[in-house]
Amino acid sequence: MDLIRTITLKDNIHLTPELKAIVDDLCQDADIVLPDITAPYDMAIAYTEGEVTLNLRGDKTPDAIDLAIGLRSLRGVLRDYTQITDNFQAAVASGDLQRFEAIDLGKRALHDEAADMIIDMLSPRCRIGHGTARKLFTLICTLQPSGKTLS
Repeated sequence: MDLIRTITLKDNIHLTPELKAIVDDLCQDADIVLPDITAPYDMAIAYTEGEVTLNLRGDKTPDAIDLAIGLRSLRGVLRDYTQITDNFQAAVASGDLQRFEAIDLGKRALHDEAADMIIDMLSPRCRIGHGTARKLFTLICTLQPSGKTLS
């Protein structure tokens, strides 16, 4: 059974191909458990400059929960991840396999660090799997304005 039945984008979030891919991935494979709210969930995603908010509504109850991911806490890892992604793309373009592999390891480590931070942020309100936290970090990166990091 899919845990997330639908995902709605709020606040004029435009569905780019990259965003569509991560939304589809979350719908197909999410590991999230909310106390007192039965899956499958309908999720609404809102983005402001300071946070990403996930509003989850259960299947059999009108109750909903808002999970806020504060972007200020992720500022450093977002900046580093943006920089390493740019280096990764340059390595791919240059065909330098050794550099590509080294950067890919660093990219994965940053992604894991961000996922752990998201798990910690959300743990008081829900249980979330590491893979789902990684997908949420990808979602956050996809929502960031192109070329901008948080101040």
